Order: sequence, then structure tokens, then C-alpha cells
Amino acid sequence: MSTKKVTVGFKEKIPRNPPVASPASPTLQDFLELARLWKPAGTIAFHIPLIVGALAAVVFVQSPSLHWSASKLLTLNTYLFLSSFFQRCAACVWNDAADYEFDRQVARTRNRPVARGSISPAIARVYVVALTITWAAITIGPSPSEALLWTLLPNFTFHLAYPYMKRITYYPQVFLGFTFSLNVLTGYAMICDNFTAGLQRNTVFGDRNVQVTLALLMLAEMVFTLFYDTIYAYQDLEDDEKAGVGSPALVLGVDHGKVALAWVAVAELGFLVAAGYSLNACTLYYLLTCGGSAVLAALSLALCNLRAPESCSLWFKRCLYWGLISHTAGFVAECIVTGKA
Repeated sequence: MSTKKVTVGFKEKIPRNPPVASPASPTLQDFLELARLWKPAGTIAFHIPLIVGALAAVVFVQSPSLHWSASKLLTLNTYLFLSSFFQRCAACVWNDAADYEFDRQVARTRNRPVARGSISPAIARVYVVALTITWAAITIGPSPSEALLWTLLPNFTFHLAYPYMKRITYYPQVFLGFTFSLNVLTGYAMICDNFTAGLQRNTVFGDRNVQVTLALLMLAEMVFTLFYDTIYAYQDLEDDEKAGVGSPALVLGVDHGKVALAWVAVAELGFLVAAGYSLNACTLYYLLTCGGSAVLAALSLALCNLRAPESCSLWFKRCLYWGLISHTAGFVAECIVTGKA
């Protein structure tokens, strides 16, 4: 077997017995597995900033159509969730097509379809194109505004670039957090385009208060992503070091990880409080969204064992599921208090 050197991460490594590609054609199960259909937590990571941006639009935009019945709320969430679902599928496939050499060196990922040779990187990239077209069609809708299209361009571009960040920095989670935070803008623009009436589309982001609030929400979602994805990174601490993959877990180590995460949580809470002030939010927003996020961070820091991959995986998922509730509950309460739901 060849021992040809390849450059991965920050140093040269020799792949450890990379699997030989299977001569058989990919199966349907391979494609479903590649898109992570059986792991819904990842979709929530895309969905939280998207629905936060959408709910911000419901609060901000003055339109007769924005009194939300239960059926309209269900339609809204289904529409947004489909966008999150296909965006996440496309991102996972793209990451695997770019990272398969790394994945072969990490115990948790070495059996993924591209890494094990069930699907070639070329076929995976074709799959990405199909999934991306589906995501764009759902997100853009029948009559997109220029504002919505401009949110999709950086959204798409940064997702393409993300897999390569771990090759050049120890903090790819910061880049990922910014990438996810762009969904705040996309969610806001989607609601303005497809669920409102009588809104001047060229002023979707024109109001200064809207701009400030959305910027604060983006920062909150960015640091929240940094929080839970750093916990996630501790699962692969030893393998990442051997493979030369950049990770904040490698820089911080187990001893200093929770101190750094605590400061990240403080930043998240600060941005959420500032966004509430800019929004002129009701007390329930501060109680549910700010208070709920603080409780989640405290529980994660107290109970997650960064030395145990199983604990890191569990609290990564809990951050996403409980974070979805805490980050949206305050906005839902705001809609009810203001008579929009």
C-alpha cells in the first residue's frame, strides 16, 4: 500500500491505511447516510438562527397579514424547517466530500460513506448541487426580493469555505458561527417576502433599529454556535491532534475549556439582552430567551464532562434542542403580547 504523504491541517501526515473505494455502485442508504438523515440535531443548528430571524420579522414588520393563526404558524415553521433541512443536508455532503482524508483518521467519522469509499467525492459533489438547488428553490420562493437574494449569496459562499477553515485555523467554530448567523438575515427576508402584504421590499433592512437588532441577534447566534460546537469538538480531541485538524479544544485543553466556554456564554447572554433592549421587548423575552439561555449554559458547564466523548455528544444535542426552545420562546411571547399571535 502506498505511503504517499499528504498535507492535512497544520502538518504533514501519512494516512493510516485509508480504505479502498468499493467497486459497487452507491446505494440509496449510502446517500441517505451521507445527508445525515438519521441525525436531526444538526438540522436544528441551521434552524435556530433562521427561525429567530423569521420571528424578528413578525415582531418588527407592520403588516395586516401578520396576525398569526395556529395554522399559519405551522405553515411558517414547516416552510422554514424544510429550508434548514436541505441546507444542512447539502452542507454535510459538501463537508464530507472535502474532508474525507481527515475523516479516515478520526474514529467517529472514518465510516462515513465518502471516507469508507462507498461514494466517490465526485458523486458527492453532484449530490451537493442537487441538494443546494432544492434548498434555494424552497428558500427563495415564488417571487424573491433583491434583499433575500443578497442574504443567500454569502450564506452559500461561507458554507462552501467552512470545511477548509480547520486547515488554516484552530478556531473554525468562529467561522461556522458567523456562517450560521447569516440565517438570521435569511429568515427575516423570507418572512418579508413570502408571508407579508403591503411591504415595500426595497426597505426590508432599511430601518436602523431593525439593522441594529438583527446584528445583535447574529452575534448572539454566532457565539452560541461557538459554545455548543466547541463542546462537540472535544469528542475528537485526541484524533484531531493526530490528524492535524484545527480545533479550539486543542488550544484550550480540558483544563481551560470550561473557563473559555463560560466567557462565551456571558457574551451570548449580553447580545441577547442588548437585542431585547433594541427590540423594546417585553419581560417575558428576558425571562424565557435570556434566562433560558443562561440556565442552559450553566447546566452545560456544570454537567458536561469534556473528558468523555459521550458526555460531549449528549450536551451538544441538548444545547441544540433546548437552545431552540430558549432562543425562540421569548419571541413567541413577544408576538402574543403585541397581539400578532
